[in-house]
Amino acid sequence: MTRHLIQIPITDEEFDWILTKAGHCDPDTLANLEERLLDKVRSIRETGRLFHYQEQLLDNVRRIAQMYLDEAFRNSLEPLPRSLAAFALCYFLDSADLTPDFQPFTGYHDDFVIISVVCDLLKTHLDRREAGTQET
Repeated sequence: MTRHLIQIPITDEEFDWILTKAGHCDPDTLANLEERLLDKVRSIRETGRLFHYQEQLLDNVRRIAQMYLDEAFRNSLEPLPRSLAAFALCYFLDSADLTPDFQPFTGYHDDFVIISVVCDLLKTHLDRREAGTQET
């Protein structure tokens, strides 16, 4: 069966993969999410002048985190958008991801791509949350 995620067809296998990846986020990561995000953002900002893509990355992380940390809104989401948000935040917090964050110039490029794609996929949900309305 093919599902559609904001006009993007995904197969059951892809859907299951996203749910599985989000489910494998370290529970401690999500339990201390706000504190860990603040620490990571602080450490990025302490490196000095940020590139434009890094500013965009931090803004998109903020948007996803605010949506995810809003418990009432998060609980109103379907499993796939909720899992995508969890996956994106866990990916951002993992310093040893596809391109380790400590690599000069390129360390956050993969984070930027993942977070940007998730923001595009969750655009409707993010806009609705920022407008202050619950999912229906």
